[in-house]
Amino acid sequence: MSRLVFSTLRYACLTRALVGITIISTLIGVFAARANANPRVIASITKLDLGSGRISGEKAKYYLDLPNMWVGYMTADMERVTNNSMPLERVRFYYKPMAKGARRIPIVTVTVYSRSNYSLETGHKKLFESKENVFSAWVANKATDKKIKNETDMRLFNTLVDYAEEDHNLCGMFRLEDGDSKMYSSTIWVNGWQINTKSISEGSITYLPLRSVCETLGYNVGWLDSQNAVTLKRGGFYAVLVLNNLSVSKGHKILLADGVAYISSLYFISQLKLNVEIDERGNVLLYE
Repeated sequence: MSRLVFSTLRYACLTRALVGITIISTLIGVFAARANANPRVIASITKLDLGSGRISGEKAKYYLDLPNMWVGYMTADMERVTNNSMPLERVRFYYKPMAKGARRIPIVTVTVYSRSNYSLETGHKKLFESKENVFSAWVANKATDKKIKNETDMRLFNTLVDYAEEDHNLCGMFRLEDGDSKMYSSTIWVNGWQINTKSISEGSITYLPLRSVCETLGYNVGWLDSQNAVTLKRGGFYAVLVLNNLSVSKGHKILLADGVAYISSLYFISQLKLNVEIDERGNVLLYE
């Protein structure tokens, strides 16, 4: 074999080797970037025994008192991570169908974070904080006959979803150790009942969602599309609140945010004659 041919072959082999090294280096870089972007690594998943009606946290000091219906119709897994990355742990609840051979269906996920390393995940709602932790939950949408074929299963699944959608119910399941307490932000209680929507602020004024608060108080709430107006009726009381018309709305501005109408907390004091208390975290307590 001539020196020229040998040199050419050696050059081709070296070129292929360099290309291979470049590809491997690139792949290593991609995987490293993905690992750094999502450092959470699941260490273990353990099936939980719900028979006692209570689940205890492992990386945070809390426990859950479960309703009887959850104990009877659900299973649950505890998911742990390898380090103190976000989140600390999850408890995933599943509906166990009665239909033979049907697979269990995700229905609620409770997630626990460290307060020093917390970012609310898409689809989750923040429930409350404790001294060291933040607690959130994801709740499934109601099922249709396209998702669950068995009518009894669909009815039971949706009943469980209805219960879990109420923040009052989920937060009430949590118990913290002595000396700790639940801390809320922008949460609203009406006559002691925690509702699912939050207060918002504009400057120094706190605004409350009209429909959620008033329906909890027993008012019939309507919408007059032609007038951009909200109507309230309970017993002999009737009021019309018009967007961008302070004179009709008794001097109280109405805000629209994500399709929800809000009005100043002062309206509930002056017009609906409620007692209203607001703390430094934006929590609102209304009572008659």
